[in-house]
Amino acid sequence: MEKKINYPGITIFLLAISILAMSIGFAVRSEKLRINGSTTIGESPRWNVHFENIEVSQNSVFGESVRKPATIINNESTFINYDVVLTSYNDSYEFTVDLVNEGNINARISSVMYTLSDEAKKYLDYSIEYEDGTKVLEGDELPKRSKKKIKVKLQNIFKQDVVGEKQFDISFALEVVQK
Repeated sequence: MEKKINYPGITIFLLAISILAMSIGFAVRSEKLRINGSTTIGESPRWNVHFENIEVSQNSVFGESVRKPATIINNESTFINYDVVLTSYNDSYEFTVDLVNEGNINARISSVMYTLSDEAKKYLDYSIEYEDGTKVLEGDELPKRSKKKIKVKLQNIFKQDVVGEKQFDISFALEVVQK
């Protein structure tokens, strides 16, 4: 009696062995790659440019001539207000204030704006400059964690007696941006 070879069974068995060998081979040849990490470079950017330390000059008018002394008036310390009366020729009101960059971003002045009417220019000299006498100009830099002292001076330059009271609204603004 001859044994009958079961070809379909052998084929299925060999196919199962081949699939198992390929699965093991694939598992050996494949891997999961993972890259985990975190980094911090430098500090978080922080912007903080403001005014500090107003000091009125001893040569300034005082007493009743100062209706409101120079004062930093808002929470961000970016606005200064004052109200003075200059009655005589050469009367002046002068103060210094620190322009401070406490942030960690370099800053520069992008614009300098004066508001002084033509009529006011006949009576007043208004100057804003650094402590060393140089003018405050567009493009001036204020490095991070530094300060510059600014001198503000308002002076009566009208040599004649003024009839009646003249009131002038004047302003000076610096726009400071990231360098």
